[in-house]
Amino acid sequence: MASALPSTMRGVLCRQTGVPLDEGVILKEDIRVPHPGRGEILCRVHCASVNPVDVKFCLGKEKLVVGITKSLPCVIGSDFCGTVVSLGEGCSRFKIGDAVIGDALLGTGSLAEYTCLPESMCSLKPKLLDDLSSCVLPLNSLTAYQGLIDHGEMKSGSKVLILGAAGNVGHLAVQIAKLKGAHVIGVTSSADRCAIVSKLGAHEVIDRSIADWSEKIPSHSVDIVLDTVGGSEMWNLSKKVLKSDGIFVTTAGDSHGDTSISAGIQSQAASLIRKFVSLFTGPSYEMFLKDAKKSAQLDEIVSMVDQGQLKPLVGKVYKLTEAVMMMKEVEKHHEIGKPVVAVMPQLLQTVM
Repeated sequence: MASALPSTMRGVLCRQTGVPLDEGVILKEDIRVPHPGRGEILCRVHCASVNPVDVKFCLGKEKLVVGITKSLPCVIGSDFCGTVVSLGEGCSRFKIGDAVIGDALLGTGSLAEYTCLPESMCSLKPKLLDDLSSCVLPLNSLTAYQGLIDHGEMKSGSKVLILGAAGNVGHLAVQIAKLKGAHVIGVTSSADRCAIVSKLGAHEVIDRSIADWSEKIPSHSVDIVLDTVGGSEMWNLSKKVLKSDGIFVTTAGDSHGDTSISAGIQSQAASLIRKFVSLFTGPSYEMFLKDAKKSAQLDEIVSMVDQGQLKPLVGKVYKLTEAVMMMKEVEKHHEIGKPVVAVMPQLLQTVM
């Protein structure tokens, strides 16, 4: 017989936005364990991670950009790997005991011992990966997949340029694009990162720290640019290399690391203008946020992993008590590989 669930849990709360992370984010020991509603599952979290959107929300710099309106205090975090422990009414994709991965940003948050979210935002955990490696997949892999295929309309034979190719989205995009038969050009910012991108399978790699990447690519020869870096310069340079019917897809807009509300509004306004103008002049301009509810796509990504075709890069592993430290690293965007919090302490022993 299954053991009874606890009534409370440990978790990382955002109690106030618009203040430094050390002041607004705390570890709390007695958060109520959520209960799954219709179509939702409750999972015991093994490990979890955050994304820039989580950090921006806590800093009070994201509400007007993507419309996140969670009531405070709230558990933060998005990606997770865990085990299903309870099913809400109408659930059919999973059973209790299944190991799953998912994106809990629009659920109850992942930096806690339990998280509750729609089952449509989860997939079975890859069999070939451990918990820590599985945890970093959901948001970044879906962003890469949807940017290339849904918005970039990538096909076999497409010539694809990936800006920020060693980043958390970019390194997965390189692998997905190559797997789908595209010719992949990766642009990144150092010799070490270039070596990573080359090892991941890019056909061409350009170090933008020592060369203007737009001068290294024949004019109007690229079908799709996937921009994960941001900044108006990326769009302006990309127009030199894109075909007239090419597509520029950005996950970052003009903000280029500026997380202020005003920068977000300006970025959205610039994106709308460019999208409108591109309807008449080409190439096309697309800015998007990934759709977490496309579980069939996450299922396909898990299948790629289990066939040995896709491998995520994992960064430093933190304790739950070190969550604020991890969030500061995510804000800097300097590390290679996505950082992870080992919510279950025993996972720390696997990386020591």
